[in-house]
Amino acid sequence: MVRVGARQLLTLLALVLSGCGGGTSIAVAPPPRVRTDDAAVKQTIDRLADAVANDRHPMASLEAMSDLGQIMRYDGSKNTERYLPAVDPLIQLLGVGGVFRRNAMWAEDALLSIGVPAIPALLEATSAPAYHTRAAAARVLVKMKPLPKGTTAALARHCIDKDDWVRESAYQCLGKLGERAKPAIDILTEEASSTDYRRRLFARLALVRVTGEASPHVEDIASFLKRPDARKQGLAAELLGECGPIAHAACPQLLLYIQDDKSWHRRMAVRSLGKIGPESDEAVSVLINVLEEDRWEPMRADAARALGAIGPRARPAIPAITMALRKLDSAPEDRARGWGHVVDALAKIGGDDARDALEDIRTNGNPGLREAASSALEDVGGENQ
Repeated sequence: MVRVGARQLLTLLALVLSGCGGGTSIAVAPPPRVRTDDAAVKQTIDRLADAVANDRHPMASLEAMSDLGQIMRYDGSKNTERYLPAVDPLIQLLGVGGVFRRNAMWAEDALLSIGVPAIPALLEATSAPAYHTRAAAARVLVKMKPLPKGTTAALARHCIDKDDWVRESAYQCLGKLGERAKPAIDILTEEASSTDYRRRLFARLALVRVTGEASPHVEDIASFLKRPDARKQGLAAELLGECGPIAHAACPQLLLYIQDDKSWHRRMAVRSLGKIGPESDEAVSVLINVLEEDRWEPMRADAARALGAIGPRARPAIPAITMALRKLDSAPEDRARGWGHVVDALAKIGGDDARDALEDIRTNGNPGLREAASSALEDVGGENQ
Protein backbone atom coordinates (compact mmCIF):
# COMPACT_ATOMS: atom_id res chain seq x y z
CA MET A 1 0.00 0.00 0.00
CA VAL A 2 1.31 3.46 -0.93
CA ARG A 3 1.57 5.75 2.12
CA VAL A 4 0.61 9.36 1.58
CA GLY A 5 1.90 11.98 4.00
CA ALA A 6 0.40 15.30 5.01
CA ARG A 7 2.47 17.28 2.52
CA GLN A 8 1.42 14.95 -0.28
CA LEU A 9 -2.25 15.32 0.63
CA LEU A 10 -1.84 19.08 0.56
CA THR A 11 -0.20 18.72 -2.85
CA LEU A 12 -3.19 16.80 -4.19
CA LEU A 13 -5.57 19.44 -2.85
CA ALA A 14 -3.46 22.24 -4.32
CA LEU A 15 -3.51 20.65 -7.75
CA VAL A 16 -7.27 20.24 -7.65
CA LEU A 17 -7.66 23.89 -6.74
CA SER A 18 -4.99 25.07 -9.18
CA GLY A 19 -5.36 25.86 -12.85
CA CYS A 20 -3.50 22.77 -14.06
CA GLY A 21 -6.64 20.94 -15.09
CA GLY A 22 -8.94 21.97 -17.88
CA GLY A 23 -7.69 25.26 -19.27
CA THR A 24 -5.87 28.42 -18.37
CA SER A 25 -7.76 30.48 -15.82
CA ILE A 26 -7.90 34.24 -15.46
CA ALA A 27 -4.72 35.50 -13.85
CA VAL A 28 -5.11 36.71 -10.29
CA ALA A 29 -2.65 38.07 -7.79
CA PRO A 30 -0.50 35.15 -6.56
CA PRO A 31 -0.08 34.44 -2.88
CA PRO A 32 3.37 35.38 -1.54
CA ARG A 33 4.73 31.80 -1.72
CA VAL A 34 3.93 31.33 -5.45
CA ARG A 35 6.67 32.55 -7.78
CA THR A 36 5.86 32.92 -11.47
CA ASP A 37 9.23 34.16 -12.74
CA ASP A 38 11.26 32.31 -15.37
CA ALA A 39 13.59 30.80 -12.76
CA ALA A 40 10.65 29.27 -10.87
CA VAL A 41 9.18 27.88 -14.09
CA LYS A 42 12.51 26.30 -15.08
CA GLN A 43 13.08 24.83 -11.63
CA THR A 44 9.62 23.27 -11.55
CA ILE A 45 9.88 21.83 -15.06
CA ASP A 46 13.33 20.42 -14.24
CA ARG A 47 11.85 18.62 -11.23
CA LEU A 48 9.07 17.22 -13.40
CA ALA A 49 11.49 16.05 -16.09
CA ASP A 50 13.74 14.43 -13.49
CA ALA A 51 10.84 12.57 -11.86
CA VAL A 52 9.67 11.23 -15.22
CA ALA A 53 13.11 10.37 -16.59
CA ASN A 54 14.11 8.46 -13.46
CA ASP A 55 10.72 6.78 -12.99
CA ARG A 56 10.41 8.09 -9.46
CA HIS A 57 7.49 7.61 -7.05
CA PRO A 58 4.22 8.86 -8.61
CA MET A 59 4.00 11.64 -6.01
CA ALA A 60 7.23 13.19 -7.31
CA SER A 61 5.71 14.09 -10.67
CA LEU A 62 2.37 14.94 -9.05
CA GLU A 63 4.05 17.47 -6.79
CA ALA A 64 5.90 19.01 -9.70
CA MET A 65 2.66 19.23 -11.73
CA SER A 66 0.93 20.77 -8.73
CA ASP A 67 3.55 23.51 -8.51
CA LEU A 68 3.43 24.01 -12.28
CA GLY A 69 -0.36 24.30 -12.10
CA GLN A 70 -0.07 26.98 -9.43
CA ILE A 71 2.37 28.95 -11.57
CA MET A 72 0.12 28.67 -14.64
CA ARG A 73 -2.85 29.79 -12.62
CA TYR A 74 -1.20 32.97 -11.42
CA ASP A 75 0.81 33.67 -14.58
CA GLY A 76 -0.26 37.09 -15.78
CA SER A 77 1.73 36.92 -19.02
CA LYS A 78 -0.65 34.41 -20.72
CA ASN A 79 2.42 33.26 -22.65
CA THR A 80 2.13 29.49 -22.57
CA GLU A 81 5.25 29.07 -24.72
CA ARG A 82 7.31 29.46 -21.58
CA TYR A 83 5.99 26.03 -20.55
CA LEU A 84 7.17 24.36 -23.76
CA PRO A 85 10.01 22.45 -21.98
CA ALA A 86 7.34 20.70 -19.89
CA VAL A 87 5.59 19.22 -22.93
CA ASP A 88 7.89 16.24 -23.51
CA PRO A 89 7.86 14.94 -19.92
CA LEU A 90 4.10 15.44 -19.78
CA ILE A 91 3.64 13.44 -22.99
CA GLN A 92 5.69 10.62 -21.48
CA LEU A 93 3.09 10.36 -18.73
CA LEU A 94 0.12 10.14 -21.12
CA GLY A 95 -1.85 6.92 -21.19
CA VAL A 96 0.05 5.12 -18.44
CA GLY A 97 -1.91 3.05 -15.96
CA GLY A 98 -1.54 1.50 -12.54
CA VAL A 99 -0.23 3.78 -9.80
CA PHE A 100 0.59 6.40 -12.45
CA ARG A 101 -2.95 6.62 -13.82
CA ARG A 102 -3.75 9.84 -11.95
CA ASN A 103 -0.49 11.32 -13.23
CA ALA A 104 -1.57 10.55 -16.79
CA MET A 105 -4.90 12.32 -16.29
CA TRP A 106 -3.27 15.42 -14.85
CA ALA A 107 -0.62 15.43 -17.59
CA GLU A 108 -3.43 15.50 -20.16
CA ASP A 109 -5.03 18.48 -18.41
CA ALA A 110 -1.70 20.30 -18.23
CA LEU A 111 -1.12 19.81 -21.96
CA LEU A 112 -4.57 21.17 -22.73
CA SER A 113 -3.75 24.22 -20.59
CA ILE A 114 -0.48 24.77 -22.48
CA GLY A 115 -2.46 24.55 -25.71
CA VAL A 116 -1.02 25.58 -29.08
CA PRO A 117 2.69 25.30 -28.17
CA ALA A 118 2.14 21.60 -27.37
CA ILE A 119 0.54 20.70 -30.72
CA PRO A 120 3.69 19.84 -32.75
CA ALA A 121 4.99 17.49 -30.04
CA LEU A 122 1.56 15.88 -29.63
CA LEU A 123 1.27 15.25 -33.37
CA GLU A 124 4.72 13.67 -33.33
CA ALA A 125 3.69 11.56 -30.32
CA THR A 126 0.86 9.99 -32.35
CA SER A 127 3.64 7.95 -33.99
CA ALA A 128 5.45 7.10 -30.73
CA PRO A 129 6.67 3.51 -30.16
CA ALA A 130 4.55 3.10 -27.02
CA TYR A 131 0.94 2.23 -27.92
CA HIS A 132 -0.51 4.11 -24.93
CA THR A 133 1.36 7.28 -25.90
CA ARG A 134 0.10 7.12 -29.50
CA ALA A 135 -3.52 6.76 -28.47
CA ALA A 136 -3.47 9.25 -25.59
CA ALA A 137 -1.71 11.97 -27.64
CA ALA A 138 -4.46 11.70 -30.26
CA ARG A 139 -7.14 11.98 -27.58
CA VAL A 140 -5.58 15.20 -26.27
CA LEU A 141 -5.54 16.68 -29.78
CA VAL A 142 -9.22 15.81 -30.26
CA LYS A 143 -10.10 17.79 -27.11
CA MET A 144 -8.34 20.96 -28.36
CA LYS A 145 -10.36 23.80 -29.85
CA PRO A 146 -10.07 24.48 -32.69
CA LEU A 147 -9.11 21.01 -33.87
CA PRO A 148 -5.39 21.05 -34.74
CA LYS A 149 -4.55 20.41 -38.38
CA GLY A 150 -3.28 16.87 -38.86
CA THR A 151 -5.39 15.31 -36.09
CA THR A 152 -7.82 13.54 -38.41
CA ALA A 153 -4.94 12.18 -40.51
CA ALA A 154 -3.28 10.81 -37.37
CA LEU A 155 -6.50 9.13 -36.29
CA ALA A 156 -7.00 7.64 -39.76
CA ARG A 157 -3.52 6.18 -39.49
CA HIS A 158 -4.41 4.75 -36.09
CA CYS A 159 -7.40 2.93 -37.61
CA ILE A 160 -4.97 0.43 -39.12
CA ASP A 161 -2.54 0.43 -36.19
CA LYS A 162 -1.16 -2.94 -35.11
CA ASP A 163 -2.48 -2.43 -31.57
CA ASP A 164 -6.15 -3.16 -30.81
CA TRP A 165 -6.40 -0.47 -28.14
CA VAL A 166 -5.01 2.23 -30.44
CA ARG A 167 -7.44 1.27 -33.20
CA GLU A 168 -10.52 1.30 -30.98
CA SER A 169 -9.47 4.61 -29.44
CA ALA A 170 -9.17 6.05 -32.97
CA TYR A 171 -12.64 4.84 -33.97
CA GLN A 172 -14.12 6.44 -30.86
CA CYS A 173 -12.26 9.72 -31.38
CA LEU A 174 -13.34 9.96 -35.01
CA GLY A 175 -16.93 9.33 -33.95
CA LYS A 176 -16.71 12.18 -31.42
CA LEU A 177 -15.45 14.52 -34.15
CA GLY A 178 -18.55 13.86 -36.25
CA GLU A 179 -18.56 15.71 -39.58
CA ARG A 180 -15.04 17.00 -38.96
CA ALA A 181 -13.81 13.42 -39.44
CA LYS A 182 -15.20 13.05 -42.98
CA PRO A 183 -11.68 12.83 -44.50
CA ALA A 184 -11.39 9.49 -42.67
CA ILE A 185 -14.56 7.97 -44.15
CA ASP A 186 -12.70 5.86 -46.73
CA ILE A 187 -10.50 4.15 -44.16
CA LEU A 188 -13.46 3.65 -41.82
CA THR A 189 -15.44 2.09 -44.67
CA GLU A 190 -12.61 -0.37 -45.29
CA GLU A 191 -12.46 -1.23 -41.60
CA ALA A 192 -16.24 -1.77 -41.55
CA SER A 193 -15.69 -4.84 -43.75
CA SER A 194 -13.00 -6.33 -41.51
CA THR A 195 -13.15 -9.99 -40.51
CA ASP A 196 -12.22 -8.88 -36.98
CA TYR A 197 -15.62 -8.31 -35.37
CA ARG A 198 -14.42 -5.58 -32.98
CA ARG A 199 -12.80 -3.57 -35.75
CA ARG A 200 -15.90 -3.96 -37.87
CA LEU A 201 -18.39 -2.96 -35.16
CA PHE A 202 -16.45 0.03 -33.84
CA ALA A 203 -15.86 1.27 -37.40
CA ARG A 204 -19.61 1.00 -38.09
CA LEU A 205 -20.38 3.05 -34.98
CA ALA A 206 -17.87 5.70 -36.07
CA LEU A 207 -19.46 5.87 -39.53
CA VAL A 208 -22.91 6.40 -38.00
CA ARG A 209 -21.57 9.36 -36.04
CA VAL A 210 -19.44 10.81 -38.84
CA THR A 211 -22.00 10.50 -41.65
CA GLY A 212 -25.16 10.93 -39.57
CA GLU A 213 -26.68 8.01 -41.50
CA ALA A 214 -28.04 4.81 -39.99
CA SER A 215 -28.03 2.57 -43.06
CA PRO A 216 -26.32 0.21 -43.62
CA HIS A 217 -24.29 0.49 -40.42
CA VAL A 218 -27.02 -0.03 -37.81
CA GLU A 219 -28.32 -3.06 -39.68
CA ASP A 220 -24.86 -4.60 -39.76
CA ILE A 221 -24.30 -4.00 -36.04
CA ALA A 222 -27.72 -5.47 -35.22
CA SER A 223 -26.98 -8.58 -37.28
CA PHE A 224 -24.40 -9.58 -34.66
CA LEU A 225 -27.20 -10.06 -32.13
CA LYS A 226 -27.94 -13.30 -33.96
CA ARG A 227 -24.35 -14.55 -33.98
CA PRO A 228 -23.68 -17.64 -31.82
CA ASP A 229 -21.12 -15.80 -29.70
CA ALA A 230 -22.10 -14.00 -26.49
CA ARG A 231 -19.18 -11.56 -26.76
CA LYS A 232 -20.26 -10.42 -30.21
CA GLN A 233 -23.89 -10.18 -29.13
CA GLY A 234 -23.03 -8.13 -26.04
CA LEU A 235 -20.81 -5.68 -27.93
CA ALA A 236 -23.40 -5.25 -30.68
CA ALA A 237 -26.12 -4.56 -28.10
CA GLU A 238 -23.91 -1.98 -26.37
CA LEU A 239 -22.90 -0.16 -29.57
CA LEU A 240 -26.47 0.10 -30.81
CA GLY A 241 -27.16 2.17 -27.73
CA GLU A 242 -24.11 4.32 -28.47
CA CYS A 243 -25.65 5.09 -31.87
CA GLY A 244 -28.54 6.80 -30.06
CA PRO A 245 -32.05 7.45 -31.45
CA ILE A 246 -30.82 7.01 -35.03
CA ALA A 247 -30.71 3.26 -34.30
CA HIS A 248 -34.47 3.00 -33.67
CA ALA A 249 -34.84 0.46 -36.51
CA ALA A 250 -32.82 -2.03 -34.44
CA CYS A 251 -35.25 -1.94 -31.48
CA PRO A 252 -37.22 -5.05 -32.59
CA GLN A 253 -33.98 -7.08 -32.68
CA LEU A 254 -32.97 -5.77 -29.26
CA LEU A 255 -36.36 -6.72 -27.85
CA LEU A 256 -36.09 -10.24 -29.26
CA TYR A 257 -32.59 -10.55 -27.85
CA ILE A 258 -33.75 -9.48 -24.38
CA GLN A 259 -36.57 -12.04 -24.42
CA ASP A 260 -34.64 -14.96 -25.92
CA ASP A 261 -31.21 -14.63 -24.35
CA LYS A 262 -30.51 -15.59 -20.73
CA SER A 263 -26.96 -14.30 -20.35
CA TRP A 264 -25.85 -11.16 -18.51
CA HIS A 265 -25.22 -9.56 -21.93
CA ARG A 266 -28.94 -8.79 -22.03
CA ARG A 267 -28.09 -5.94 -19.67
CA MET A 268 -26.38 -4.13 -22.56
CA ALA A 269 -29.54 -4.43 -24.65
CA VAL A 270 -31.72 -3.11 -21.82
CA ARG A 271 -29.46 -0.08 -21.40
CA SER A 272 -29.42 0.52 -25.14
CA LEU A 273 -33.20 0.64 -25.33
CA GLY A 274 -33.10 3.51 -22.86
CA LYS A 275 -30.52 5.37 -24.95
CA ILE A 276 -32.39 4.82 -28.23
CA GLY A 277 -35.80 5.71 -26.74
CA PRO A 278 -38.09 3.36 -28.69
CA GLU A 279 -41.63 4.55 -29.31
CA SER A 280 -43.33 1.14 -29.32
CA ASP A 281 -45.56 -0.11 -26.54
CA GLU A 282 -43.86 -3.48 -26.91
CA ALA A 283 -40.57 -2.03 -25.65
CA VAL A 284 -42.28 -0.73 -22.51
CA SER A 285 -43.97 -4.11 -22.00
CA VAL A 286 -40.72 -6.06 -22.34
CA LEU A 287 -38.88 -3.76 -19.94
CA ILE A 288 -41.70 -4.02 -17.39
CA ASN A 289 -41.42 -7.80 -17.60
CA VAL A 290 -37.66 -7.61 -16.94
CA LEU A 291 -38.28 -5.29 -14.00
CA GLU A 292 -40.87 -7.64 -12.48
CA GLU A 293 -39.43 -11.05 -13.31
CA ASP A 294 -35.64 -10.94 -13.65
CA ARG A 295 -33.79 -12.44 -10.70
CA TRP A 296 -30.70 -10.24 -11.08
CA GLU A 297 -31.08 -6.93 -9.24
CA PRO A 298 -28.74 -4.85 -11.47
CA MET A 299 -30.78 -5.99 -14.49
CA ARG A 300 -34.01 -4.87 -12.84
CA ALA A 301 -32.50 -1.49 -11.96
CA ASP A 302 -31.30 -1.00 -15.55
CA ALA A 303 -34.78 -1.83 -16.87
CA ALA A 304 -36.29 0.84 -14.60
CA ARG A 305 -33.72 3.41 -15.73
CA ALA A 306 -34.41 2.56 -19.37
CA LEU A 307 -38.13 3.10 -18.79
CA GLY A 308 -37.33 6.48 -17.29
CA ALA A 309 -35.25 7.37 -20.35
CA ILE A 310 -38.22 6.52 -22.60
CA GLY A 311 -40.21 9.17 -20.71
CA PRO A 312 -43.97 9.77 -20.62
CA ARG A 313 -44.66 6.87 -23.03
CA ALA A 314 -43.55 4.56 -20.20
CA ARG A 315 -46.32 5.66 -17.77
CA PRO A 316 -47.79 2.12 -17.70
CA ALA A 317 -44.56 1.13 -15.93
CA ILE A 318 -45.11 3.42 -12.90
CA PRO A 319 -46.77 0.69 -10.73
CA ALA A 320 -43.96 -1.78 -11.48
CA ILE A 321 -41.23 0.79 -10.70
CA THR A 322 -43.04 1.80 -7.51
CA MET A 323 -43.36 -1.83 -6.42
CA ALA A 324 -39.64 -2.44 -7.06
CA LEU A 325 -38.75 0.56 -4.89
CA ARG A 326 -41.14 -0.45 -2.10
CA LYS A 327 -39.48 -3.86 -1.93
CA LEU A 328 -36.43 -1.99 -0.65
CA ASP A 329 -38.27 -0.63 2.41
CA SER A 330 -36.52 -3.08 4.74
CA ALA A 331 -33.22 -3.23 2.82
CA PRO A 332 -30.00 -1.67 4.17
CA GLU A 333 -29.74 2.05 3.37
CA ASP A 334 -26.56 1.59 1.30
CA ARG A 335 -28.26 -0.96 -0.94
CA ALA A 336 -31.35 1.23 -1.35
CA ARG A 337 -29.24 4.30 -2.12
CA GLY A 338 -27.91 2.47 -5.17
CA TRP A 339 -31.45 2.67 -6.60
CA GLY A 340 -31.48 6.45 -6.46
CA HIS A 341 -31.33 6.69 -10.25
CA VAL A 342 -34.44 4.52 -10.41
CA VAL A 343 -36.24 7.12 -8.30
CA ASP A 344 -35.20 9.68 -10.93
CA ALA A 345 -36.88 7.47 -13.55
CA LEU A 346 -40.26 8.26 -12.03
CA ALA A 347 -39.59 11.98 -12.41
CA LYS A 348 -38.62 11.52 -16.06
CA ILE A 349 -41.81 9.59 -16.77
CA GLY A 350 -43.83 12.27 -15.01
CA GLY A 351 -47.52 12.64 -14.28
CA ASP A 352 -49.66 12.63 -11.16
CA ASP A 353 -49.15 8.91 -10.54
CA ALA A 354 -45.39 9.38 -10.55
CA ARG A 355 -45.71 12.37 -8.23
CA ASP A 356 -47.87 10.37 -5.79
CA ALA A 357 -45.35 7.52 -5.80
CA LEU A 358 -42.48 9.92 -5.10
CA GLU A 359 -44.40 11.59 -2.27
CA ASP A 360 -45.00 8.19 -0.70
CA ILE A 361 -41.32 7.23 -0.97
CA ARG A 362 -40.22 10.60 0.43
CA THR A 363 -42.49 10.16 3.43
CA ASN A 364 -42.55 6.43 4.10
CA GLY A 365 -39.83 4.83 1.97
CA ASN A 366 -36.38 3.54 2.80
CA PRO A 367 -34.21 6.31 4.32
CA GLY A 368 -31.67 5.64 1.57
CA LEU A 369 -34.23 6.74 -1.03
CA ARG A 370 -35.92 9.66 0.69
CA GLU A 371 -33.38 12.28 -0.36
CA ALA A 372 -33.52 11.09 -3.99
CA ALA A 373 -37.32 11.25 -3.89
CA SER A 374 -37.29 14.80 -2.51
CA SER A 375 -34.94 15.90 -5.28
CA ALA A 376 -36.97 14.09 -7.97
CA LEU A 377 -40.18 15.79 -6.86
CA GLU A 378 -38.71 19.12 -7.96
CA ASP A 379 -38.34 17.78 -11.51
CA VAL A 380 -41.45 15.63 -11.96
CA GLY A 381 -43.62 16.54 -14.94
CA GLY A 382 -47.27 17.57 -15.14
CA GLU A 383 -50.55 15.71 -15.11
CA ASN A 384 -51.18 12.28 -16.56
CA GLN A 385 -52.15 12.28 -20.20
